[in-house]
Amino acid sequence: DSDDRKIRVRPHQPPSWFSNDDIEKMELLSWGDVISKARVPAHGQVLQVALNPAAQRQVRQPGGVSTHR
Repeated sequence: DSDDRKIRVRPHQPPSWFSNDDIEKMELLSWGDVISKARVPAHGQVLQVALNPAAQRQVRQPGGVSTHR
């Protein structure tokens, strides 16, 4: 692929500008199901996102198939 805009990282080594907390939050969001969102008053474009607490972790398989872990 000749697209030079992509961020390239080594497996299991996140970019240095992400903290461990950032990584944990991204993993939580990737495992969860968004069940609602709403604008937060007085904050303009900020959205409040709720995650389904019963959401199960899913592993994405090639071809788009999901399996629960």
